[in-house]
Amino acid sequence: MSSSSQLGRRSFVGLGGAVLGAVAASPFGAATAFGAPREVHVRDFGARPDDDTDDTEAIRAAIAAASATGRPTVVRFDAGTYRLRPDTERGASLPITGAAGLTLAGRTTPDGAPATRLLSAIPLANDLAPATQFQLIDCHGLTLRDLILDYAPRATTSGEIVAVDAAADLVTVDVFEGSAHFDGMRCYSANSWDLATGQLNHVAPLTIGANPDQFSNVWHSVPGGAGRRYTITGFGFSDRVRPGDGASWHFNVVGGSYNVYALGCRDLRLENLLINNAIGAGILAGYGHNLTCRDVTYAPAGPDLAVGPRDAIHLSNNTGLLDYQGGRLAGVRWDPLVSRSSFVRVAAIESARKLTIEPTSAGSRPLPFSPGDELTFWSGPLPSTVRIAAVTPADEAGSAFLIMLDADLPGTVAVGSLVTSSGHEWDQARISATTFEGNIGTALVFMNKNLVVEHCRFANNAYHDIGFGTTSGPTGSFARNVIVRDNVFAGSGWVRKYAKFASNGAITTLANNGAFTTQPYNSAIMIENNRFSDLTEAGVYLRNARDVTVRGNSYHRVTRRVVVDEASTEQITVAD
Repeated sequence: MSSSSQLGRRSFVGLGGAVLGAVAASPFGAATAFGAPREVHVRDFGARPDDDTDDTEAIRAAIAAASATGRPTVVRFDAGTYRLRPDTERGASLPITGAAGLTLAGRTTPDGAPATRLLSAIPLANDLAPATQFQLIDCHGLTLRDLILDYAPRATTSGEIVAVDAAADLVTVDVFEGSAHFDGMRCYSANSWDLATGQLNHVAPLTIGANPDQFSNVWHSVPGGAGRRYTITGFGFSDRVRPGDGASWHFNVVGGSYNVYALGCRDLRLENLLINNAIGAGILAGYGHNLTCRDVTYAPAGPDLAVGPRDAIHLSNNTGLLDYQGGRLAGVRWDPLVSRSSFVRVAAIESARKLTIEPTSAGSRPLPFSPGDELTFWSGPLPSTVRIAAVTPADEAGSAFLIMLDADLPGTVAVGSLVTSSGHEWDQARISATTFEGNIGTALVFMNKNLVVEHCRFANNAYHDIGFGTTSGPTGSFARNVIVRDNVFAGSGWVRKYAKFASNGAITTLANNGAFTTQPYNSAIMIENNRFSDLTEAGVYLRNARDVTVRGNSYHRVTRRVVVDEASTEQITVAD
């Protein structure tokens, strides 16, 4: 017999303690499991800070020596700036594969801020080749701590708008002294800022998109502005800016470059990291098990107003425990924190307990399926779950699988139905005491289960602050068993991310996926004791959801408190 995935109120009322207890008992920081740590220092391999010398090989040598010890080892850095060079052949400046119990630790200032900077040299150009800094593959118990990750020159710039000719659709800007600039700059992911407050202006993004062919209009150097004056015409954003506004934009938007790229890592810890610039996404962690983030900050530095043109932190197809605490995510063009899994589809049904599944899109590696994993079939009025009894590859690539189930398929499942696996989702997740502000995106996008969001601050983010539910065809699935409590939501949501929806909320449940219409698949959600203020639309917008309770929240200068789409929701309780 299959069982419908109906999570009741008892489930989410008890979730908070379950998450906290699970995190406390988790193997996060499990380097101690490998024995007493020893230390090596990069200076012993020739790497010295602030000498304007390429330190890449010396740091690699220190990492190799530490990894070869067979016991937990800390690779130490001094305070100051170490220089790295990109390496497209090896995939990253610092590639690390299969390390166990390894820690890379910088120094801190007296107030605890990271004082060791890893600075990657890149060309001053558009559409940059990949320049990933850390590539971590199949590591266990690895920690990055007390580090600043940056590029030189940065792949972003900022300035002050000094003239606007709306009739000619011409905008003139003086780039700030110290910001990167060159004639012919592309204008990816551009945004408008209030220079007096350092906050985003409440207008639509100036430019948006990831196709370089749509960005043929470039900035041209003109006399004035101490050699830092540029104009751009024909881009269509002259009606959204005025002299005295700030502007930021990026020279790159295509993927392939990361400050940290982690694939298949277990018990990964990221502690006290500061990312000042990203060429693409900041951190990508996929196909791993257990992730702890402590005081990870993604924020601009110097004269720059923004950090990167894509997601700050993107988490995909992970299992175990996510514990994200502290830090600040700001200056992001896309979404600061995304947690998602991949939909697969039913390719063939051979019997009531035998089927073939295949991917809906290519991933970084084939998705794993194992006996005992729980498959969720997203079909019918409510999703249904059945466990895997046995699994064998169905193709040479290992991306399609023949699945034997321990119970009959639900009658609503057909060829083409979308499926997710518990083998690609967190068991528990907690996001706490984190600030999300000044981002042109949705601050937190979560499409998995068993989440607590608490004591966070969401402010001045262009789209909704939290989005629950599938956002595109291959990306899933839905939020289930979630608590959102004791957070602040202020001044976000002036851009409706999905124009087809009737409203927008600081917290929004949704299904932006052509495979779904009115199914209430986001479920068992508690939204309580939050403070909503200065919102042009709703505090909470519910669609494609069931079994949701909204209670004990306060609202100040909010247009509408809670908006419910009756056609796509069930069992909604509003007690504010």
